[in-house]
This record gives sequence, C-alpha cells and structure tokens, in this order.
Amino acid sequence: MEWVTLGTALFSAFRMKMLIWSVLAIIVTVTVPLISIVNSIGRAEGHNELEHLFHQLLQGSTWSIYVSIGYLYLLIWWVLFFSRNKKRNNNKATLHT
Repeated sequence: MEWVTLGTALFSAFRMKMLIWSVLAIIVTVTVPLISIVNSIGRAEGHNELEHLFHQLLQGSTWSIYVSIGYLYLLIWWVLFFSRNKKRNNNKATLHT
C-alpha cells in the first residue's frame, strides 16, 4: 500500500496539485514505515507490531506518536485525493453534457 500512496503523492506533486499535501505525504510515506520497523525490532516476545505500537503509545513514546499521526495523515491524504478527483470528474462530466 505504501507504493500506491507514494505513487499518487508523486503524481500529484508533479502535476502541482495539492503540492504541500503531496510533499508531506511523500515524506510520511517514506519515514513512517522505517521508523515503525526500526522501533519494533526490540518489542517484547509474544507481542506483534500493533500491540507494541499501542503499548508504546500509552507510555507516550515519541516514535509511536509520530507513527500514529503519520498513519492518520495518510488516511486523510487518501480522502483528500479521492474527493478532489471526484469533484474534478464531476465538473468534467457537467461540461460535456
């Protein structure tokens, strides 16, 4: 999924559409998985990555807050990307009729 997000963000950035949002999505798409993987290496035995993330989030760990906010931002990115493209497609359909 990261590759698709990175591709859409690059596509939007090159088209100069939602430029700031796109650049931020590129940065988040690259850094969040790396930070998550590196910090999940030392997790307790018997815990998966999600359990480890939640446990660290409850303890106020900086990396877990960044990762959580990053994933939330990527969700917002997809909503913005699809809503803006839907509006654009609706405007084109209206012009053609």
